[in-house]
Amino acid sequence: KALNHVNIVRLVDVCQSHSHSEEHICNLVLEFCQYDLFDLIHNREINFPLRAIKSAMRQIFGGLRAMHSYDIVHRDLKPENILVTSNGILKLTDFGLARLLKSHNNEQEVQTKCFSPLVGTRWYMPPEVLLGKQNYGAEVDMWAAGLIMVEFFTREQLFRGENECHQLYLISEICGFINPFDITSVAPHFNCYGISFPTCKRKVWEHLGRAAKDVFALNLIDRLLIINPKRRLKATTAYFHDFIHKK
Repeated sequence: KALNHVNIVRLVDVCQSHSHSEEHICNLVLEFCQYDLFDLIHNREINFPLRAIKSAMRQIFGGLRAMHSYDIVHRDLKPENILVTSNGILKLTDFGLARLLKSHNNEQEVQTKCFSPLVGTRWYMPPEVLLGKQNYGAEVDMWAAGLIMVEFFTREQLFRGENECHQLYLISEICGFINPFDITSVAPHFNCYGISFPTCKRKVWEHLGRAAKDVFALNLIDRLLIINPKRRLKATTAYFHDFIHKK
């Protein structure tokens, strides 16, 4: 309930019930939204003019900006987890995998948490999570937001890997060589079973230029889909990007 933001689904109430095994079941009552973003994006009868994509991404970045300001990372951002009201208001939802990024010990020292690797939906996972990194941060949500933005233009998912290794291969083909030294604390046991990733150059603009066309849109996507998580745009920077505010 602390996440009181127009672009985050509102928690109306929490109710408890009992199952046949006498276990307590916690039910969350959320505000009603008519649609989810996946159905809208993949409905070819619906057109998304540039102004609609700008509005949608502004709202997604706004919701993420609010979440990240509370040190909360969603970890499973995808179109299915973004609801849309009849008035066109986007709302982030499904916080089952969301976690606090930091905790405080008894001396009130801030500690960065480690998380379980490989959580969320593979097609929206960033390279660091696919590689088994556990001390990742809000950058994982920004990678997913970049892929959602691509989906608005192409009407399909950009990377549809059959497994984690294939997913990394597809990412490296467009986003460039995945250098493990760029992604610290990679799980030492990670094994891609002999698969070598291509050392091709980064070609985000070339691959998406025909679909996106707008130079500000391509610049924003390019700065979100960066292999090195430390160089990826933060939610606030993305929210104030020229693509969002230039007419």
